[in-house]
Amino acid sequence: MKTNMKSSVVNLTVSAVMLSLVGCMSMPTATMYKMSQLSILGINPNEISVAIRTNELIELQNGAVEIGLTTQSKGFIDGSTKSENHEKLSSFDYKYKFPVQVLDMTSVTGSPLLYKGMQDGERITILKLSKDDADLMTDAINRVKNYKSQGVKVTGGISIGTNSHCFKNLDKFEELEVDLFLKTDVKDGFMLFLDDIDIIEEAKELKINFTTNHPCQPAQ
Repeated sequence: MKTNMKSSVVNLTVSAVMLSLVGCMSMPTATMYKMSQLSILGINPNEISVAIRTNELIELQNGAVEIGLTTQSKGFIDGSTKSENHEKLSSFDYKYKFPVQVLDMTSVTGSPLLYKGMQDGERITILKLSKDDADLMTDAINRVKNYKSQGVKVTGGISIGTNSHCFKNLDKFEELEVDLFLKTDVKDGFMLFLDDIDIIEEAKELKINFTTNHPCQPAQ
């Protein structure tokens, strides 16, 4: 099923609340390893940052990158947990989509990887979760932590992808490859997450009409 976000860009699943890569052709091997070692329990949504390197004529709007989070649990099953608070461990199945917000900044200090191999006419755009979305994701992760600490199984997944609806001025290009960088911890630098994503190909697959207004929220 197709959505506004190209869901095949990145596919990460959570098993025992650990991130493991299912498959992505354009993800560097080093990033695959880092993501396989990353636990969702250690993520602080307020520290997640995304950077996109693209042609300077492209205007990114809020939602150009979307982070998806799903968490499911059957809750307490008799004998499956040592907790006495069984009534608080009911089943749940949550699905979230968080459109990442464009920040008002033109350069990023202390992140040389973002500029490595950068060509004339390109620029970097930084995006972060809104406070409300970061709080909602934090609540979801805390719910997972609580269930796991009491021996209740939780499964789910995290996905990160581009949304070509939110790349303004695509009609000026016949092809457009962009790089997407990710930072999950303020102590760590950005890592190259997806290399040479073909935004025009994505837009064509989703049958996006470049001449009509798209539903994305302009950057503030």
